[in-house]
Amino acid sequence: MVVAKVTPAADVHTSQESPGSSRPRVLMMIGRGGGGHKASARAIEAALRKQEEAQALEIEFIDTGYLIEAICTGRKMRSSGHDFDELYNSLMRRNLFTLAGALGHLSGILLAVRSGRMRRGLVKYWASKQPAVVISCVPLFNAVFRDSLLAACPDAVLLTCVTDFTSTTAHTWVNKWAGSSSRRHYVVAGSALLQRQAAQMGYPQAHVVATRGMVIHPSFHDESKETGPIHGVVEQDGASDGARTALVFFGGCAPMRVLGIVRNLRATLPAVRVVVVCGKNAALQAKLEARGDLTVKSFIPAECVRHYMRTAALVLGKPGPGVVCLCPRRALAARRSSPSASVRCRKRSLFCAGSKRRRSASS
Repeated sequence: MVVAKVTPAADVHTSQESPGSSRPRVLMMIGRGGGGHKASARAIEAALRKQEEAQALEIEFIDTGYLIEAICTGRKMRSSGHDFDELYNSLMRRNLFTLAGALGHLSGILLAVRSGRMRRGLVKYWASKQPAVVISCVPLFNAVFRDSLLAACPDAVLLTCVTDFTSTTAHTWVNKWAGSSSRRHYVVAGSALLQRQAAQMGYPQAHVVATRGMVIHPSFHDESKETGPIHGVVEQDGASDGARTALVFFGGCAPMRVLGIVRNLRATLPAVRVVVVCGKNAALQAKLEARGDLTVKSFIPAECVRHYMRTAALVLGKPGPGVVCLCPRRALAARRSSPSASVRCRKRSLFCAGSKRRRSASS
C-alpha cells in the first residue's frame, strides 16, 4: 500500500513507517499560503494511489516554511505558529492583496541572503531522508532544492509541480537551467506561457512535462454520479431539492470582501440557493452563518468541491489556477450528462475564465 505521512503539521495523513523504512520515499514539499500548493500535492498523492506500480511508495508531506525556518534559525522544526505563510493568509483574508503579493518579493530577498545556509541545511536534510523523488509544489526554493538534492542524493529526482499559470519575480517557479546540475530536475508546466518560459530558461523539452492546465484532484475526472453523502459534509444542505445553486469559491483563504459579494448576489438572485466555501477564514464563516440564508462551509475536501461545482449553475470566485481549471473540467462532465447542465456549466466556466480578462482590462 502507499504510505503517506506528514512532517509536521500538514493535516493530511500519518504513518507508522520507521525512519529506516526500505520503501522508496517520495517527499512532497508543500506550503500553507493559500490552498493551491497543498491541494496539488494531495491530488498527486491521490493519483499515485491509483497506480499499481506506485503501491510500494512511502509518501511524506513536508511543510517547506517550517523546514526553511528551522534551517535558518538553527532551531527545532516546529509544527504550528505564525510565519510567512500565515501572514500571507492573514493579509488575503483582510483584502490586503497588494501587501500579500509583496511577501513574495521579500521572501526572494531573504532567500538570496541566506541561500548558502539553506543549501547546507537542505543537504543534511535530504541525506537524512534519502528520498527517491522530491515533488515541489512551492515556488522560490526550487533552485536551492535542486542543488542541495544533487549534492546529497545524486540519483534522486526533483519534480517541480507549478501551481500557477506563470513564473514571476514574486513567485519564481522556473529557474535558469544549470547544465549537469539540472539533469535530475523536471518541471510540470500547465500553461503555454510556462512552457515557453521553461524553454527560454534553457530547459530541454524532455525535462518539461507539458500538461493542459493545472494539476487537479482525480475525483474531478470521475464522471460517476454521487450515490450518497460525501464525508458527511453535504448530507443535509439541500443539495437535492432542485433549487438552482450559486457557488462562491475563492480557494483556500476567502477574503472578507465575500460578504459584499454575497449581499449583492442575494439582492440580484433572491431565489438562488447560495453555497459559500470560506476556506481558512473563520471570521468570514461566522458572519455568513449569522445571516441564516446560506449554506456555509469551511475547508472541504476535493470530493466536496467537485460535488458543489457539479450541482452549481454559477460559480463566483477569483480567476486563480485552481478555480479556472476545475470549472471547465466539471463543465465537460456536465455536458456529457445533461443538455441543461451543459448550458449552466458553459456560463460557469466562462464567468471564471472571463473574470481574469476583465480584471486585466481594468488595471
